[in-house]
Amino acid sequence: MEKETILKGKAWVCGDYTDSYKILPEVYWQGGAKVGNLNMEELGKHAMEGADRNFASEASSGKYSFIIAGRNFGGGGKSIEHPIFAIKGAGVKAVVAESSSVLFSKCDQ
Repeated sequence: MEKETILKGKAWVCGDYTDSYKILPEVYWQGGAKVGNLNMEELGKHAMEGADRNFASEASSGKYSFIIAGRNFGGGGKSIEHPIFAIKGAGVKAVVAESSSVLFSKCDQ
């Protein structure tokens, strides 16, 4: 028997090929004085900055609970956790995508 899951909340929608650099610009992948290693709260302030400068503040305020994406979400970047931590730090509960990069989906945090 299949278990049904109901998701409630508003979603931010993006198209195909939203790469890791749009999810979190590479300058924030460096850690250090900019954001500190994998601090989700700090990284969350810059989530989706390469695609929508308002996303992080809107998601953090509760406007968006989910991201709906097309093909290859999170592709085009390195195998690094920073973009994933940024999404989580912004308060996003789930990403629903047609497909995601194999490198992007390896993080189990």
